[in-house]
Amino acid sequence: MKFLIIFNPDTPDAWSVLPDSVGLQSERPLFVPDFEDGACACPAVAVKLSRLGKCIERRFAGRYWQETAPAIVVMPRGTADKIRDGVTPDVTELCFDSSIVTGTFAVHDDISFSFDNSGTQRTVTQDKETIDKTVEQLSELNTLKTGDIILLLSPHPFVINENDIITADSPGRNDLHLLRTKIK
Repeated sequence: MKFLIIFNPDTPDAWSVLPDSVGLQSERPLFVPDFEDGACACPAVAVKLSRLGKCIERRFAGRYWQETAPAIVVMPRGTADKIRDGVTPDVTELCFDSSIVTGTFAVHDDISFSFDNSGTQRTVTQDKETIDKTVEQLSELNTLKTGDIILLLSPHPFVINENDIITADSPGRNDLHLLRTKIK
């Protein structure tokens, strides 16, 4: 399994591959390194691949994924600034253990998640056409495997601090947290 982070779905080369060691499941505490310029979390839509594929045509891409989940990607504040400015960061800036928290994967008709970090809220929405286009582009250069996770990042990170609690849910379903983690 690998994580494929998409920084900008409109730019074919704005992505990075990270190993499975960066993953952390929801409900677990997130230990953030002491970054020199502070830490940020970028909300994201996580797409779990359900089939093995290479050179997948866009019209068939929907057959390779069904489940999505909210996710957050933790990074230094300077890296988040690069992403916001449209610059693809070096993979070493994102590659530390447990830097990506993924929520509960499920089939969602409307791929939209509301994130809350101690009162700071972000909503991340993704359309199926963009996901299909992303699967097509990634499969041209990679063999996509069952269980791989594609992360479509929001360009709007939020600052995180010790003892923050980050949650995510589907809009209108505040009773069900699909993602919950405490920053340590």
